This record gives sequence, C-alpha cells and structure tokens, in this order.
Amino acid sequence: MSKTRGEYAVWWIERYCAEPSGRHKGKAARLSPEQCTQLLRIYDGNGEYDEPVGGALGAYLALLHLCSAMAKRDPSAVPPVEIETDAWTIMRAAQRPVMRAVLERRGERVVCPQLGTSFPRAA
Repeated sequence: MSKTRGEYAVWWIERYCAEPSGRHKGKAARLSPEQCTQLLRIYDGNGEYDEPVGGALGAYLALLHLCSAMAKRDPSAVPPVEIETDAWTIMRAAQRPVMRAVLERRGERVVCPQLGTSFPRAA
C-alpha cells in the first residue's frame, strides 16, 4: 500500500528529523497528533490549508523539501504552504547523521548540494 503525500511527510519527518529544541533536543522527532493532522491537511487537503507554518514543524517541512525523496523527484517544487523558520532551526532539526551528510549551512541559507535545493530558495 502506498502512502499519501501527507502520510509520507509524517513518516519521513519522524525517521530523519530531530527535535530542534527543548528537553528532547537532538532526539528523533515525534510529531503530536495535531501536527500529523496538520501535515495531512497541508499535503492531502486539496489546498484547504493556507496558514504559514513555523517552529519545529516549519523546520521539518523545509527539510522535507530540501532533501527527501519528494525533493529528489522534483527539486523545483515549492512547499504547499509558507514556511516561517530560519537556518539555525533547520540545522538543529537536521542533527541526525544522515541529514548532516547531505546539508550545508551557507549564511542564512541551508543547501542540499546533491539536489541543488535550498531554503530559503535562491532568488
């Protein structure tokens, strides 16, 4: 059975991302039921979700569009929502070794050189 885009996002974040702050900083990301519902609405809700996403979830979405299979399939695809986060939060959410191996921080930009993707996107 294949996953929807929202289900893939939940699975990928919990597999590859780390908690960027708090008492669980650096440990594997564990999304709350509300965050899972939010992701399903963003990716599977036919454009019904239009609020900006920030905090840890914003960093996870930035990473999803930087270096996941979703980004690999279409490096020019933009996230379906506005993401409000910064390079520091993204890099803290990328503490897992597999993420550190493919990402670079260049000033205020996080880059995946292999895919040619960046956040924020190059102008």
